Amino acid sequence: MPIAAWDYRIDYNLSEGEQQGRKRVLSSNRVIRTAGAPEVFHPSLRLGSEDLLADEAERFDLAQIELLPLVPARNITQRPVYLAEVVNHSSEAIALAPGAVISRYDGNRLDGTTAVAGPAYLYPGERFPVLLEPRDTDRISATRVEWKPMRRAAMPGPRMPLQVRIEDTRAATSSVLVNFSRRYSYKYVDVSGTVTNPGQAIVRKSRLWVSLRDGEGKLAGFTLLDNLPAIAPGESVPFQAKVNQFGRDFARVETLYQSE
Repeated sequence: MPIAAWDYRIDYNLSEGEQQGRKRVLSSNRVIRTAGAPEVFHPSLRLGSEDLLADEAERFDLAQIELLPLVPARNITQRPVYLAEVVNHSSEAIALAPGAVISRYDGNRLDGTTAVAGPAYLYPGERFPVLLEPRDTDRISATRVEWKPMRRAAMPGPRMPLQVRIEDTRAATSSVLVNFSRRYSYKYVDVSGTVTNPGQAIVRKSRLWVSLRDGEGKLAGFTLLDNLPAIAPGESVPFQAKVNQFGRDFARVETLYQSE
């Protein structure tokens, strides 16, 4: 049942007296009523002290970040899923650690929420992929996004540069047996390449998103590689990713990296 109001009971209220530091009761047993229920709190949107104390000029304009339209797809067991992307529309500001909670709806019915955490730095024009999975329904007809307040950085930004090269892509098929009774076939793409550090310092904690796109440029699947080793200046490390294809047949591969 929705809560119309909250009652807070205060047993007594004290103030300093004028003589010998004595206190006297101003009022007792008061009830204060506040209209409406408490705001929904999502732990994933919690801000650190540095973010809370940031000046307004340091905050990223949330009007410049968007969840792109959902792309309906099917996972490897043919369950309906939806692919989406978060994009930075700003031409000059970098979004620091973008995050959000996405509420999923089937009509007027809330199907649940999905917490989204992006890379440490989302540069102008960059977008990172998101997978939304209906829980109790077979579709998502609408979404509501609650963005975490973000800080901004000016170009060229603090991200250490990396060079990602795709060397080979191989489409294949496989199958999965569910409950020892039903087998599903699905498509995937083996993507291999190298990540090179052209800078003058060691790059640590790098992550790589590998995404598939169809002939219309729509997202068709993605995976995240977060086990890349530290990369010394001038060094290249190989990577290989198996990307399940949820959408239509892929036409090209794109990457997005994070380095700290």
